[in-house]
Amino acid sequence: MKRGLLKITVLGVFTALLLQSCTDYTEEIKGKTSGFLDAYFNGDYEKAVTFCTDSLGGEIASMLSGFELLDPSIKEMVKKQASSLTTEIISVEKSENRDTIMVNYKVILPYLPTGKDKTLSFVKEEKEWKVAKLGGDI
Repeated sequence: MKRGLLKITVLGVFTALLLQSCTDYTEEIKGKTSGFLDAYFNGDYEKAVTFCTDSLGGEIASMLSGFELLDPSIKEMVKKQASSLTTEIISVEKSENRDTIMVNYKVILPYLPTGKDKTLSFVKEEKEWKVAKLGGDI
């Protein structure tokens, strides 16, 4: 009887730990996605690249150098438009190979209140989830 109770207890603890680990990565990825998107769309590219792989970080840095060459009035217009958008995370899905996570999110603009569905992907790099690719439309 005690042995059966011990097995059930161990199984229950194992199941709870397994379920906790599944939800942990989802919340972690949602937090990193929000942090990245907030920084990216607010023009804080230095902060945005901290969420990225080296490869994507290099692409963003290259994009930033082009942005800095724009006329100041155009830069201001772009920043104003970007500050009026919001994002909403729709789903977080781990791929079959378990080292890639796809995030579906929505970009909502004042002139497009239904939003535009977008994707980005995370990969595990040195035991940390990093944004690896900014995808296109869903």
